[in-house]
Amino acid sequence: MSAAADRLALAPMAGLTGSAFRRLIRWIGGCGTVYTEFVSSAALIRHSDRSRRLLRFEDDERPIFCQIFGADAYAMAESARIVESLGADGVDINAGCPVPKVVKQNAGAAMLRDPGLCSSIFTRVVKSVSIPVSLKMRAGLGEAEACFRIGRIAQESGICRLTLHPRTASQGYGGRADWSLIARLKSELTVPVFGNGDVTTAEQAVELLTATGADGVMIGRGAVANPTIFAETSALLDGGSPSVPDRGSILRKYMLLLMGEENPFDALNHFKQFTAYFTKGVTGGAEFRRAVNTSHDLEEISPLVEALFVGAHQHSSA
Repeated sequence: MSAAADRLALAPMAGLTGSAFRRLIRWIGGCGTVYTEFVSSAALIRHSDRSRRLLRFEDDERPIFCQIFGADAYAMAESARIVESLGADGVDINAGCPVPKVVKQNAGAAMLRDPGLCSSIFTRVVKSVSIPVSLKMRAGLGEAEACFRIGRIAQESGICRLTLHPRTASQGYGGRADWSLIARLKSELTVPVFGNGDVTTAEQAVELLTATGADGVMIGRGAVANPTIFAETSALLDGGSPSVPDRGSILRKYMLLLMGEENPFDALNHFKQFTAYFTKGVTGGAEFRRAVNTSHDLEEISPLVEALFVGAHQHSSA
């Protein structure tokens, strides 16, 4: 793996970055670390089958970090031990999810308003495992200063890497991500800092790195819309030209990977969410998405995939 790829990471995204998608990204190339979808620590220590399924990965996905969330230090530490027992390369703590049902549990981005809780969780998780522990966080819950206080606590606790999405939880995904917050966090800490937010092209990824001085960039929704973004960014950083598959080949490959999944229901849902991003702007994309969303299994979608990418890859307002 190139030094450029080491600076790139696939963000954890619920319903999107399952094993098949992570393997798709590995197949295309250019990405350093991938992250699982986030898993509830409370559910994981209750031996939830679904939670264990979310943490399933193949060796060809490495290096891989498993992301956990929760507001109880004991449950988070026990979950980290489970992650380590599964053979993951690292564990990531979620302090950024803005979804109300997570925030109401005092977890996700809600952790940022409680430095004492953060210190307790970070310290206990780090001490519970021998693998690296990283942190992904928002700028704050409602105000954008919390990330600096929590960033210092994370560094003192032994967290190995921080990723900042510079929006508050109350912003959701609206407005612009304030990259200046990434630059400030990087200047205040000695541990590696990755930036995340509003990166949809390789040029924007390089721009974030240049503008903020960040050690790396984590890409989420931009990678779902364009899975070749890591290969393109790596090539741009290395001064070369990427060799990437066309969109039709990518969609076919992803479908084949999903068909190998153990749970057909989850596989279908992952495909539906993926195509909402991936086929936007593609001629016939709107009709394709409608057909996908009313389908009951991947087999009946397969002929539609072939039809979608026949001929030139034109773009419209689909």
